Amino acid sequence: MDVLFVCTGNTCRSPMAEAIMRQLVESRGLAWSIRSAGLRAESRIAPSAVTALRRRGIAVADRPAVQLSEGLVANASLVLCMTAEQRRMLAAAMPAHAPKIHVWGAFVDQSAASRTDRDAGHDVADPAGGTDEVYEATAAIIESLAGATLNALTGCQSAASGEGCEGS
Repeated sequence: MDVLFVCTGNTCRSPMAEAIMRQLVESRGLAWSIRSAGLRAESRIAPSAVTALRRRGIAVADRPAVQLSEGLVANASLVLCMTAEQRRMLAAAMPAHAPKIHVWGAFVDQSAASRTDRDAGHDVADPAGGTDEVYEATAAIIESLAGATLNALTGCQSAASGEGCEGS
């Protein structure tokens, strides 16, 4: 499985999603590729994103943002965008890959036996420019989505965190 997370600048949401999902996948012993990229890659991962990840025990190096390319999308089994607008733009730009491009929250809702308890629709709001608390809240949403996504992809029906589920 090759999962690609997409956001606008690849400085906040998608690198946090990549790091959190990679930690979950590795904890289950799965040999998956987890990547992230931005529609308009900016500079480097945001310091507040690094802080939110470190609070979760995830060490992330200061890394440059990755520009989304057709090659990244073509190699992915599943492409998860943070917003409906990003999904729309990407599917329009790469229509041959549209069937595997999803809004992350919608993918989880469609895959889960019950709907998630998020009340902000399916978009993961951009924390850019926000306080550390805003980044922490975004990381918590991403953590929940990552657990639910891994459960859906492995057929596990345990808690959204993915704890107690065995990889396949």
